[in-house]
Amino acid sequence: MKKIIHILIFVLLCFAMVELSYRYYTSGDAAFTFGRFNSLNLLLHSGLVQRSEYPSILYELKPDIDALFQDSEFKTNSAGMVDKEYSKAKPENTLRIALVGSSWTMGSGVSQDAAYHSLLETELSAQSKDQNYEFLNFGVEHYGLREIVATARHRAIKWDPDILVVTITPFTAKLRWDEPSPDEELPEQEYSFFKSYVLRTLDNIMGTKYYATNLASRPIIKFSDDTLYQAQLERAFQELHQIAAEEGIPLMVMWLSYRQPQTETEALLKKFSAEYDVIFVDTYKWLDNANKALLYSGRFNRHPNEYGHELIAQSLKESLIENNLLSGL
Repeated sequence: MKKIIHILIFVLLCFAMVELSYRYYTSGDAAFTFGRFNSLNLLLHSGLVQRSEYPSILYELKPDIDALFQDSEFKTNSAGMVDKEYSKAKPENTLRIALVGSSWTMGSGVSQDAAYHSLLETELSAQSKDQNYEFLNFGVEHYGLREIVATARHRAIKWDPDILVVTITPFTAKLRWDEPSPDEELPEQEYSFFKSYVLRTLDNIMGTKYYATNLASRPIIKFSDDTLYQAQLERAFQELHQIAAEEGIPLMVMWLSYRQPQTETEALLKKFSAEYDVIFVDTYKWLDNANKALLYSGRFNRHPNEYGHELIAQSLKESLIENNLLSGL
């Protein structure tokens, strides 16, 4: 019995050493800090979200957060935006741009000041003597086209923007547009510190899905289902066009990706942009030419870092200038 106990203790110690080593490999010094390591979490499991009053949005960020997320400063204003405080009434001599999207726009993995919209707001306001610029960030991680369209309709437009910018990533476009059931519950908060990264990696390799990172209620469109993919992409363009047209403001759509989309997808994006009076911003061209290893927030966090956000900011700025949407410069 003593020999068995000694073997078990030895195995547990070996596993603990492997686990700690792997955590350090994936997250650096954060591996040894309870708060920092817990921040390396999915937003939906972080305790930072609340149920939205709008069923199609389902969830949104809690207001007045001051925490860590993905080992970066994470703050929201009183309206639940990862942004500074803004007055609901637009100030005079202000060009207000509302941005709606998912994790890239929320700024997962970077501080608020380093996100592309904050960079642009600071840069443009400093360059103009008579014009102020506001970039309101309505991005939330794991939003699909359904949540993005609903956020534009129910939240962003109420802030009286002069321009509506919608950002779409390849993952965003693949999430099915299924409406949530009335009794759907938000996931419970989880603590990364008490999860095994080694077992999670083995689970991912073996495909057992015990540590599945996608919500069961949000399936992804299969690669073979081109008809559904095209239909919901067109629906998004159509509804966003209607929202912008009713307000009489320009609509821009940014495709955020490190690589050029597949030929069929790129053709759809350009086709729908032409049909629905959308200014299409091919941001991926700015990122595709850069060294990908220099753009990631972390070893296993593929969201853009500060340099990636600088490139995104410049792509949006160039498009705004080309389409004569920036006044006061």
